[in-house]
Amino acid sequence: MPDIQMVSVIAAVLCCASFVPDAARAIVHKDVAGINLVMYGMFVAGVTCWFVYGLVTAQPSLAVANGITMVLSGVTLATKVRVDVLPKRYEGQDGTCEAIADDTTAPEHV
Repeated sequence: MPDIQMVSVIAAVLCCASFVPDAARAIVHKDVAGINLVMYGMFVAGVTCWFVYGLVTAQPSLAVANGITMVLSGVTLATKVRVDVLPKRYEGQDGTCEAIADDTTAPEHV
């Protein structure tokens, strides 16, 4: 492998690995307090574009590196939405979560 290609491999590994701590903390501890929703949303969209570009232009290293980064940052983003955004939709005015009726309390249809 030529030296310049090794630089791209090192860059890809470092960039992908940099998202592992956030993804792990989000998955294991549901800790997403330090995650900015807008920044991660824009980043996932950008990495997805680079991933598609790598596929369309037949550049496997670009597609793989951005695909891995897309998955890791996407998991973090999805956890942020699930933990911080969705629960706020169901909060009552007093800050408590309102109960959502389950299927057992719904009227039966004849």
